[in-house]
Amino acid sequence: MQKRLGIVGALVCALSLFVSNRAEASYNYATTFAISSPTAGVTIAPVAGGFTASLGGLTATFLSQSGNKAVPSVNSLNLGDVNVTAGATAQTFVVNFTNTSLITNVPPPGTATPTGTLAFTGTITLSNVSSTTGTVLASNLAVTTASTTAGGNGFAMSGPSFSSPTINGAGGNVSALITSTQPITGVPAPASIVMLGLGMGAMGVVRFRRFLVA
Repeated sequence: MQKRLGIVGALVCALSLFVSNRAEASYNYATTFAISSPTAGVTIAPVAGGFTASLGGLTATFLSQSGNKAVPSVNSLNLGDVNVTAGATAQTFVVNFTNTSLITNVPPPGTATPTGTLAFTGTITLSNVSSTTGTVLASNLAVTTASTTAGGNGFAMSGPSFSSPTINGAGGNVSALITSTQPITGVPAPASIVMLGLGMGAMGVVRFRRFLVA
């Protein structure tokens, strides 16, 4: 009985080392928009959490997003909200944007909290938009900074997309896939693997002896 308890104890110890070496990190992300080459006459103004682009009674509001995700993980993230309000007179304008995500490592593992950035660009076109009609579409979506590191962890961005807002209604958003990975040092140490193997082997021997006795 004591031998069996000792073997179980060794197995539990090996499993704890395995789990501890797989400790999960996390990261924070915070996004910002930047506008370039708007249609002539469009007014850009800051608001809490972002900015507005306006022409006549038509206004597009771009709002930043933030959050926390595990490492490693693969997440399709909302990286910015887009809301559109319009008056009775139809207006048309175009804005080009850059959406940048600041990635900050949150330990453990490790104690450092360096940052990195990921980014993509695009064009949003508001065509003949009024309170009763019009379209809001995105084009030329392209990742410009596809990978970075933070705290020794790797991050990659892909597949930017746009969900159109409802005029004077529910907002839309820009999003992208962010994949986070831990470095090779995040895998179990060799000693942990050996101990786990010894524990499993010992359990197998016990079961085999019981089979022979039976």
